[in-house]
Amino acid sequence: MNYQEVRTEAKEISEAVISEVDTYGGDAEELIHQAVDGNQYVIYYSRAWELVSAVRRYDQSLFIDAEGSVSGMLDGSETLDQQMTVMAYEILRMMVTHEYEQFTLEAA
Repeated sequence: MNYQEVRTEAKEISEAVISEVDTYGGDAEELIHQAVDGNQYVIYYSRAWELVSAVRRYDQSLFIDAEGSVSGMLDGSETLDQQMTVMAYEILRMMVTHEYEQFTLEAA
């Protein structure tokens, strides 16, 4: 996985959320959480490592922001694999939220 693939994944999730909100309404933040929480790059350890590694290599700012966000989510009892899934979740959530916000600004 490379950074462009991560961006594509985030954009596709964002588009699905936009469609869901447009069609059925609902809370975009909750829909983003649900979509990201069940994503293959969050639920499978090896995929989480790929996503985190790609972002760490190509977007240090996003990596650092996500790292700061997850520091309060972890209690130290997690395995390294579990930590990577939490980090992957936060990175993807931040990226999807950004894509969603960009769309709503452009649509306004």
